[in-house]
Amino acid sequence: GKTAPPTANRALRLVRHMLNVAVDDGILSASPLASMPSLFKEASRDRVLADEEIRTLWRTLDEAPARRDIAVSHLPCVAIRLCLILGARVGDVAAIEAAEVDPITRVWTIPATRFKGRRAHTLPLSDAAVEQLERAFEAPFGQWQGHAFKNAKHDGQPIDRMSITRAMQRVTLAAKMARATPHDLRRTMATLMASERIGTAPHVVTAVLGHTADGTKVT
Repeated sequence: GKTAPPTANRALRLVRHMLNVAVDDGILSASPLASMPSLFKEASRDRVLADEEIRTLWRTLDEAPARRDIAVSHLPCVAIRLCLILGARVGDVAAIEAAEVDPITRVWTIPATRFKGRRAHTLPLSDAAVEQLERAFEAPFGQWQGHAFKNAKHDGQPIDRMSITRAMQRVTLAAKMARATPHDLRRTMATLMASERIGTAPHVVTAVLGHTADGTKVT
């Protein structure tokens, strides 16, 4: 609770739910957590990387695979770049596979089974995104197969999303940057889109992020 309040509160909610199910099934007569509220205050994250931080991060990602002090392979580095370029959630980026990409329309469709909200979400692929995906698939666009980010230990499975998060921690530490997560890159992309410099309409930012019409408050 001191170091990760959201995780502690989620753990409490999970145990509380387990005990409620036990009561419903007659295993327990009452739940000791029935009226216990969340114990830790959660601060809403608002971390957005400045231009110079983005440049520093990008340079360090380029250097990381060759630096022993960082110990991060090239695949997590590519995934981190895609989180910034596409504004996609790290779990969606980690699991991208060739079958989800249409080489004719150049769009990536995240299936409903994986996308938050249980609905498919389609994102156009910019030249920068295609360039990074070619690095991940190690093949030219249109010749991709399987997962872009393969799991080194489990054949046929994508990389674990936490591998990307841990890689981000090591890279930002090596770059002497303030702590930043892959989700902060999603927020950074959306913030830059909405800035006066770019001036993207709010409803377009909402669509790119994949928020629903009633999720504009989150956007």
